[in-house]
Amino acid sequence: AEIDPARVPEIPESTVPVYDDTELKKRYGVALLHEVNMHCPNDGCFKPLYLESPSMSSFDYNIVKINPRLDQDSKENMIALCPECARKFYFNRTPEMISRLEDIKLDLSLLTETSDKLSSEQIVAGVSKVIKKIALISADHVMNLNYEPSKVINKMDKTDVVLYFKIMQNVSGYYPDVESLFKQEEAEGNIDYKRFCDQIKWQYRDACGQGHSQTQIFDSLVDWLVGETNEPRTFCEVVVSFFVQKCEVFDEITK
Repeated sequence: AEIDPARVPEIPESTVPVYDDTELKKRYGVALLHEVNMHCPNDGCFKPLYLESPSMSSFDYNIVKINPRLDQDSKENMIALCPECARKFYFNRTPEMISRLEDIKLDLSLLTETSDKLSSEQIVAGVSKVIKKIALISADHVMNLNYEPSKVINKMDKTDVVLYFKIMQNVSGYYPDVESLFKQEEAEGNIDYKRFCDQIKWQYRDACGQGHSQTQIFDSLVDWLVGETNEPRTFCEVVVSFFVQKCEVFDEITK
């Protein structure tokens, strides 16, 4: 059936505002991209903020000024988003959207601040203490492993962007160190590495069975390791992140 144009209601057409962030990128681009680990932090997005081809790569992002009522030239009021999320935000910037981006920005800032407080040497030394105490954990529950390696981003359900950035920060910064420390302790006969991998897998499956979110699962595993080793949370988070990369924690999400 043909559509009668006269019966189609007229809807006022609106144009998405265009903001020139060229100067902002020059001043704050590197820091803001680092803050979001080169991925869009908007809920449900996680798109990379760059384009790649076999011969070249290019950044693909916009700097968004979050709250129009705050200092418009402050980096603390800015965040890097993918172009699509930036357009949607500016097209309909509701108080709820502003509040949510402010929460995300605050969480990311706290994560970066925590990371900056400790040197790499301090973190590796702390992780070493955690691993040395792992040998004392009783093996009441274990689960045999059967997995294929998978990228961390393929395992995330995109409900907590800060959790993803935290895991990626720990993996990119300390994975080789954690792996080396485990191998050293195993070579010296201080730890049964396979058994501990099985324990981590059991703890993860147990948390999954209780219907927990990915954030709750990660936090519960860190809580368990903190309780067993009595070492600071930051170091235990690095160890749990190691097992996310190794595939004992979180399964690949099928699309």
